[in-house]
Amino acid sequence: RFVEASVRATLSSYEDPTIMYQLQKELAIKEERFEDAQTFQEHIVHEMTHNRLLALVVAMESALADKRWEEAEYFRDEYKKELRQQELLVPEGQQQQEQQQTTQAPADRQV
Repeated sequence: RFVEASVRATLSSYEDPTIMYQLQKELAIKEERFEDAQTFQEHIVHEMTHNRLLALVVAMESALADKRWEEAEYFRDEYKKELRQQELLVPEGQQQQEQQQTTQAPADRQV
């Protein structure tokens, strides 16, 4: 199905913000830094409860698993709208500055 492939492609581009917290939490537990582990768990819970993109990803995955294609398509479209809105929230000057930083040679390097 085209919808399934399209939704899976959208999901594959998502970078889950909880992965790094999860890895850090596991390391903290292994090193018996339990207060740090608790802090990382709180970050994970915060992301899971406040991150709209993550909520839409979970909804897409659930809809796909249950073969609810129309729902998955709806959540995919909502995800794309949210991405566009978040991109609009980044000030234009900041976008230009980031582009310049990636194209400029380091100051200490002679060209």
